[in-house]
Amino acid sequence: MTHLTHPRRHNPTPAPVSAVAKSSSQGGSAGQAEYPKQQEYPKTETPESYAVFDALSDIICITSFDGTLRFLNRAGRDLLGYVDDDAGLVGCLLPTHTTAARELLLNEVIPTALRFGSATCDTALQTVDGRVYPASQTVLVTPSGSGPATTLTIVIRDVSIERLAAARLGESQRLFEMITRSSPDLIYLYDPADERIVWMNRCPHAFLGGAERDARTLSRREMHRLVHPDDRAQFRAAGSRMAVVYGDSDVLSNEVRMATDGGNWRWMHTRASVFSRRETGAPLLLLGVATDITATKKAELQLIAARAEAEHASSVKNDFLARVGTEFRSALQGIIGTVAEVRSNRDRRLTARELEQLDEMIARSTHLLGTVSDLQDYTRIDAGEMPVRQALVDARDLIRESVEAFSEHPQHRHLTVELALPDDAAPILVDPLRLRQALSHLIANALAFTESGQVTIGLLVTGDCHQPVAIDVSDTGHGIADEAQDSVFAPFAPSARTASSSIAVGRGTGLGLALARAMCEMVGCTLTLLRSEAGTGSTFRITLPAPSRAARLAAEFPVE
Repeated sequence: MTHLTHPRRHNPTPAPVSAVAKSSSQGGSAGQAEYPKQQEYPKTETPESYAVFDALSDIICITSFDGTLRFLNRAGRDLLGYVDDDAGLVGCLLPTHTTAARELLLNEVIPTALRFGSATCDTALQTVDGRVYPASQTVLVTPSGSGPATTLTIVIRDVSIERLAAARLGESQRLFEMITRSSPDLIYLYDPADERIVWMNRCPHAFLGGAERDARTLSRREMHRLVHPDDRAQFRAAGSRMAVVYGDSDVLSNEVRMATDGGNWRWMHTRASVFSRRETGAPLLLLGVATDITATKKAELQLIAARAEAEHASSVKNDFLARVGTEFRSALQGIIGTVAEVRSNRDRRLTARELEQLDEMIARSTHLLGTVSDLQDYTRIDAGEMPVRQALVDARDLIRESVEAFSEHPQHRHLTVELALPDDAAPILVDPLRLRQALSHLIANALAFTESGQVTIGLLVTGDCHQPVAIDVSDTGHGIADEAQDSVFAPFAPSARTASSSIAVGRGTGLGLALARAMCEMVGCTLTLLRSEAGTGSTFRITLPAPSRAARLAAEFPVE
């Protein structure tokens, strides 16, 4: 028996099933479509052979030449929705096909099978409830001993899942093609064993700014010629590392320079992961994506150069201020000393006007000396050259010493300076010199910007252990404008603190509060503007280091 395949596809769109006359000796009205019913097995087959057919996943049916169904296995009955009972099958196979499939079966497939012994084609099965399944159908002429064949054996395979998988695969392939065509990056498959690129989504020369070519692969020699000589060893090492170490979910990232047709170099950021592996587990191909980052690299290099230039300028500035500050300090100290000596010389008969002028010279020189000291401190902090030496100290003594340093301040005699200190306080672990400097800047700020009223310095403690937690410096000055409060700690910005004060206009460099905050941060404290309202003054708070740490060390270190 010769098996000849004659493929012919048809549209499996469901169509109404027309009535087909049933040819059977068991009765039935002509022109009425009937679906299979149970009957006895044909005498030419054994129950054992039908049991084998029932175990198959394909649909197996045996029909007469006119389509009368003699047997339908369990897979067919389940797929087409027929009920299983104890009687034999009687019915017609043709209504189970769509109109187009039925015409193909009658007009071409069965005649071809009768001529050549078998025929195969695509078909479509229609269930009782109208659902349609695409299928592959093979018709075999069933021999009957030495006589002519009387039945056909039809094998039908449901290919709906295969067709759906093929359709989805086609969609995935089209999606991949669209992504690779529209991607601005270079997508490639790299063979790490041969060190060559076996596929690319675009011409590498065109990607690098050159002319379009047909090349979609790169040999080892061509690829190494494109890579910058200084980057070739790194590029090869990266590929070898991926081939040995990396897992399927790992991504190898690398940056290399590649040559253009014009002889220039462009920076590429490559990312690759394992695409397929050999039977041994070693990577067979790596899937990579190359992105042109030349513009980003240029901007990065420019940023590095600008940062280096700024750091150099800052270093020159700090060196200049340190040198000039030293010269100014020496000169000012000499001036202050000379003027003080002249004023205290009793042999000189100075008038009241002359004494007042000498006092003014000393005051202005002292103020200028403080400004020079602030500038030097700022440059040292900016350069990271300000040393910190921590010790356990009594916060109350530190506050008293800081206030006493301002006893001769001109504004001191117009204001009341009050101390709000507890009777007992545990020691704190800080750098006493830096904290005293920070507190002095806050007191000077309060005195400078308060016309009348009082300045209060208080120490807040908590718990039965009287652990200090904060130092508050409050004044009854004009306060700070709302729009200036965000920049109150900015260096060289005196306007942020003098906008609402007429007595301090033009005074200072605007470094006092900036230095106070910087020194607080150096010793583990924080400085904040706690409150400031127009007409009621301001309150600055220094939050001290965590009490637990100071309490733990209090027993180990002596209090200064």
